[in-house]
Amino acid sequence: KNGTDRCGEILENIREHFDVIVNIQGDEPFIEPSQISHLISLFDEENVQIATLSKKIEDYTTLTDINKVKVFFDKENNANSFVRNYEITEEEFHKENLYKHIGVYAFRSDILEKITKLSPSKSEKDLNLEQLRWLDNKFKIKVGITEFESLSVDTTEDIDKIVEFHSKNS
Repeated sequence: KNGTDRCGEILENIREHFDVIVNIQGDEPFIEPSQISHLISLFDEENVQIATLSKKIEDYTTLTDINKVKVFFDKENNANSFVRNYEITEEEFHKENLYKHIGVYAFRSDILEKITKLSPSKSEKDLNLEQLRWLDNKFKIKVGITEFESLSVDTTEDIDKIVEFHSKNS
């Protein structure tokens, strides 16, 4: 059904034990290797169950793009919510720190086993965001902040942007 379920299936079928499982979503093919290390480092805190990354939104068009998921978190960097739509004026945008979600996750193995057994929640179905199921079931998601821009592939226009990016940087 989704990348997390596929990771859970693999975990069930391997003999080795891993403390942390990393799920790099298929729509994040250009993830920086250091971001994976950063994600794993969030588990240095014993109580972290699930972790993900975010990047400060630098431009208003990213904020208004429903394909770019926004993440909100508390002062301990635990996620409160994930949304597709967040409507504020451009003037208000420049007064706030808002963050785009980067589509990578990591889980403690025992937590991955638990969350793959959960039924989809209403908010997950409404927004098509699987991480809402975890929040709705009281799992905590630690949010790391990265400085690297993510080139996710959500639309055909994104493919054009990536081709343009690679043409300029080749």
